[in-house]
Amino acid sequence: MVPFLPGAQVRARNLQVESEEPPGGEQGNQAGFGAHCTYALSQSRLLFFLHVFAYLNSGIYNFQQAKAEQEEEFISNTLLKKIQALKKEKESLALNYEQEEECLTNDLSRKLNQV
Repeated sequence: MVPFLPGAQVRARNLQVESEEPPGGEQGNQAGFGAHCTYALSQSRLLFFLHVFAYLNSGIYNFQQAKAEQEEEFISNTLLKKIQALKKEKESLALNYEQEEECLTNDLSRKLNQV
């Protein structure tokens, strides 16, 4: 809650602010009261913006944190897919190597039998 009256209190998270007498103003006379109201109004505007900025800052932090988590998940998923593709390629190469080795062994056996 933002104060619009002199003497009101506002709490923004752990910050507690009390409106004070404006410098050089006196509550007793008319000019001093007007200055005090202006001071309280400008103070209340500052406190209002403090609340707004604190709220926006927490939203930005949450957004940045969510975005960082999303990027981490994307990187993890991308790496996992690359690892899976490399495993498949490794299995395929091992199978091709085994088939090639068997073919060469059979060719050598036939040539040896012919000699």
